[in-house]
Amino acid sequence: MPGIRRAVILLATVVLAMSLSAVRSARAGDSFVSLRMEPGLWGFHDGREFGAAGGGLKVTAEAVELSYDFTAAGAYVSGGYHGPFPAGVAEFLIDVTPDQDCQMNHRVGTTDGRCYQGRAVRVPGGKTTTLSIPTTGVTFPEAWGGNHQSMTPIAPVQAVHLTVGKSAGALRGTVRLTNPRVRVPGPAAPPEPARGEGSFYLRPGDVVLFVGDAITLDGGYIGVARERIARAYPQLGRTGEGGLKFVNAGLPGSRAGDVLRRLGELLAQHRPTVVVLCLGATDCLADASGFGARLREILAALKPSAKAVTLLAPLAFDARGRPELQGPAQTLEKVVAELKAVAAAEGALVADCFTPSKRHQENGGEDLSWGDGVHPDARGREMMAETLLAAWGLGKSLYVRAR
Repeated sequence: MPGIRRAVILLATVVLAMSLSAVRSARAGDSFVSLRMEPGLWGFHDGREFGAAGGGLKVTAEAVELSYDFTAAGAYVSGGYHGPFPAGVAEFLIDVTPDQDCQMNHRVGTTDGRCYQGRAVRVPGGKTTTLSIPTTGVTFPEAWGGNHQSMTPIAPVQAVHLTVGKSAGALRGTVRLTNPRVRVPGPAAPPEPARGEGSFYLRPGDVVLFVGDAITLDGGYIGVARERIARAYPQLGRTGEGGLKFVNAGLPGSRAGDVLRRLGELLAQHRPTVVVLCLGATDCLADASGFGARLREILAALKPSAKAVTLLAPLAFDARGRPELQGPAQTLEKVVAELKAVAAAEGALVADCFTPSKRHQENGGEDLSWGDGVHPDARGREMMAETLLAAWGLGKSLYVRAR
């Protein structure tokens, strides 16, 4: 399995209490496919990068027995299924029966050579517990290998490994694995119209997550946008059911790579339906190399959860009388062009603040920053909000879901 020699990080453990009723996002129409219990499809690894542990894997038609022995050496062992998998797998499930309490984890390998590792859990001994392991649409705490940095699988699964880690009181034992199966989602419900097609982009009940640097953290353009939306659509401005929830996740100094690393935690915490990414300014003040690649990875990580994404291009830097901004201002122009190209390729909406603000400067307009040529003042915030709302179609009718 790719990356099998990667160190196993034994995180704080919790008691796992899952059953089939806890299957992730299962819905009517989903199918469950049993996996074969054949020796050639299952494999054992002794964690030799930490000193090989003892143990092995015994495969029969009824069960797979994963044994472990850390009395002499080793930190973990793993037993894994290496396919074949049916197309479209969303979740791997298996019943585990340890002979004693033990610490277990899982790894998911994908066809692009990347390996994703979950969090270690304490599995009670002497009874059967169902482990539910997602293979799409979730962000893992660790991942390595492949040719990208996404923490969310973007390629089909090709292997799932279950690991047993060394822990106090569980140096030697056996875990019985039975009933391996996968969940394949059934046909999706008829799609809703694309956002913005004949109606305002935001919809009742949306959770809108704003991600960016200090320009976003300031909250100025967000506040202006919220006020104007509430005036145009009182239903969206109210608190509670049907209203909008705006979440400001700006962080000073945040670049595209930083956002990529934070994204999984933000999605899990806030569960947004719309994500607004205001990126590029800090990259140009530091190092913008690789901006486009990181942006593609961010959009790829958002796709499994079907988040609606708006890319908010920042205001042009005002380099007039500021020679130190001449270089970054030119870089920002290139970065915005790259942002638009990525958006066009990935189907993301663009709200372009750069072009009107640059034209404003060329026409002799006043500085829209609060004095540094970068961070917007009240007029700059107004321009950002107006640009965002124009992209969202402020003034169009409000979308109403069919019942």
